[in-house]
Amino acid sequence: MVLGVCGRSCSGKNAVCKILSEKGFLIVDADELGQQALQAKKNEIISAFGTSILNDEGQIDRQKLGQRVFSCAQDLQKLNAISHPYVVQEMQRVIRENPERHIVLNAALLPMVRVPEVDVLIWVTAGFFTRLIRGLKRDRRGLIFTLRRMWMQRNLSPKLFFKRVDTYTIRNGGDFAALKRRVNQLLDLLFSRNQ
Repeated sequence: MVLGVCGRSCSGKNAVCKILSEKGFLIVDADELGQQALQAKKNEIISAFGTSILNDEGQIDRQKLGQRVFSCAQDLQKLNAISHPYVVQEMQRVIRENPERHIVLNAALLPMVRVPEVDVLIWVTAGFFTRLIRGLKRDRRGLIFTLRRMWMQRNLSPKLFFKRVDTYTIRNGGDFAALKRRVNQLLDLLFSRNQ
């Protein structure tokens, strides 16, 4: 079984994935793959955005790049066009190499890319102010950056997914015990359907 865990920034996708990992699921994190894509596609990214996104060592500075792409929708689309194919290819490689494992693809933008192996989507939600506070604490990049990032994902929806799959919504209000209960209930339901 391949589960896709998606949702807007700071909704609690990582918390859901932590619970699933404890249940034995193999987690594939799109953010980590995206960081690898910055290295693998470095020349293309520099060609698209110029050298102003580089640090003193000549490496891509994620903060500089983030500041740029979360300020301009066209730049974000440009970066996604470069990095998403790499991320999807790596996700599919992990799925192919682990046919006996239950796998979770942790990817905020999963509804916007083609990964036909996904069997079920888990859409993680949290209230706007909860997400805002989490984003400010996590990123430590200031209110404007956090709001821009959230704004860029405003239209993200599980309905964008390219094929029909069962989609389940899990609300993450911040109580980890309650979140764990919800995830376990969903797993019970999914496994009872697959028997």
